[in-house]
Amino acid sequence: MDIDLKKLDDGARAVVVMIWFAAIGITLVSGGSEQLGFAIVQALVWTLMFMVFYMLGRWIYKIKRNKG
Repeated sequence: MDIDLKKLDDGARAVVVMIWFAAIGITLVSGGSEQLGFAIVQALVWTLMFMVFYMLGRWIYKIKRNKG
């Protein structure tokens, strides 16, 4: 799955940046630099999950808006 940040608005981009800072920061503080690879994988997984729910929410919003 391709992560395309151009499809996101500014608020969603800010959430993605916060996910990356949180995942890498928490992992570095708790596990040290040898856990950096795990932190990057964890941030990718969280980003993909956020993208899926964000796109699903936008799709549902468009359907509800078009019905009303």
